Amino acid sequence: MGVAFLGFTQDISMDEAENSLAALTTPTLEPFDRSPRSRLVDYFLENVYGSLFAPQATFTYLRSNPSVIAGGLVVVLVNALEVLRLGQQAWNIPLSVSIGLVGWSIFAGLLRLLTQVLGRTISLQVLLTLIGFGSTPWLFIAPALSVGGAWSRLLAIAVMGWFVVWQVWATSIALEVNRWRLLLLVPLTIFGGFVALLWAWNVFKLLFSIANS
Repeated sequence: MGVAFLGFTQDISMDEAENSLAALTTPTLEPFDRSPRSRLVDYFLENVYGSLFAPQATFTYLRSNPSVIAGGLVVVLVNALEVLRLGQQAWNIPLSVSIGLVGWSIFAGLLRLLTQVLGRTISLQVLLTLIGFGSTPWLFIAPALSVGGAWSRLLAIAVMGWFVVWQVWATSIALEVNRWRLLLLVPLTIFGGFVALLWAWNVFKLLFSIANS
């Protein structure tokens, strides 16, 4: 009885020791963890791949684990490669990247404002991340156009369609709305941006005319 009791106590102690050792040796992050706490390069590359080939799971993941820096890197890469595709000088890359980043920020901001008017609240960080990673299909526009001939045009049109669908898909997950309903919201956002620019231009002309009168 006493021996059994001692043996039982020893077994428990060994189990606790093994559990403690496992807790100490187990890494905090899984090897393929894509959270922003992991290295940015791993997070970026794995989510670029996932955005292209497993969009539903990846966009859903990004909604809970956004990274504006990683989303911005996608926008930078897309615009830099576009300059190279067009055969422009390297000094055009900073200008193209800057315009792309501004457009990305304005579109996300306008979309957030519009959704707030419609009674929904969404984090700007989530929108920026998902819109950025929704641009990944555009990385294939240069390979599509390099094929040559009629196939080149057909592939380029297919990539453009892919890009639009992925943008709508990513944004719909960010806003948690149906993709078909979002097809109406995105054109309204773009139209609202043009109207805002037109109003700003008219106000500027009015102020300029008043100043010179």
